[in-house]
Amino acid sequence: MKKGTDYTVSYDNNINVGTATATITGIGNFTGTTTVSFNIVESTAKITVGMISDQTFTGVEITPAVSVRKGTKKLTKDVDYKVSYADNINVGIATVTVTGIGSYEGTASKTFRIVSRPIKEVSVETIDTQEYTGKKLTPKLKLTYNGKTLTEKVDYVAVYSSNIGPGNGVVKIQGKGNFSGQRTEVFKIIENKQSANRGDNQNDKKGDNQNDNKDDKKDDNKDETVHTTKMTLSKIRVTLKKGKTYRLKVTVNAGSVDKITFTSSNKKVAKVSKNGVIKAKKAGKARITVKSGKRTKCCRVIVKNKK
Repeated sequence: MKKGTDYTVSYDNNINVGTATATITGIGNFTGTTTVSFNIVESTAKITVGMISDQTFTGVEITPAVSVRKGTKKLTKDVDYKVSYADNINVGIATVTVTGIGSYEGTASKTFRIVSRPIKEVSVETIDTQEYTGKKLTPKLKLTYNGKTLTEKVDYVAVYSSNIGPGNGVVKIQGKGNFSGQRTEVFKIIENKQSANRGDNQNDKKGDNQNDNKDDKKDDNKDETVHTTKMTLSKIRVTLKKGKTYRLKVTVNAGSVDKITFTSSNKKVAKVSKNGVIKAKKAGKARITVKSGKRTKCCRVIVKNKK
């Protein structure tokens, strides 16, 4: 069938968002009419998603509320759009995607940062009293947050000191991964029952034990501060398109108390945050220098224009 020869078409309500109709009328060798409807929806090209502030690690999916607008009109979740999240549990860059529904279609995305939680906000189970053995005591720790048990060397590093002779042992807990900062816990060390019943022999050996404890404490104090001796980067070269970001992950030897710093050789090409998030600014090359204690590593960044 040929339009204008066999039929004509007329439209109604076919300008604004909503339901429009098309009426087809037969002519020539054809008679009768039929009507069909179709939807006119708005594109998300004019929809904007508001900035999302940094979120602190919780151990579960983080789903911050988003503000979605079309011009000055604020859109309604589950009526005008639906929301999905990705990479939104651990420290790093998470993404929220808005998908239009109802009178809107298409998608729009926004990223937000998940930052580490201070280790001081973690619950530490009281350490049991330890009996003197003549050797360094390293009682096992139990740390929990939000109902989940933390894993040593993954979530934190423990460094013990003053942990041989009777008195107060000390353990410094350094946050790692999804946790940051430092806290100190103390536990008691008492003489064991066998040594307490030795009577005069105990007094004879007391001086020696005190000297031993002093020597041991000196050794402990030497071991107390751990500096960075090893450092690795997640990448030593990265290529980004203008406007994109990448988090440079740094791993150092366990227990290091040295601060990790990031600097860019060309901030106009690529900026880097204190947490290692690199943002591509304009086409060019830059070098990100990572330093911890006396260790230094570099990551080369190449920024390309969007195609």
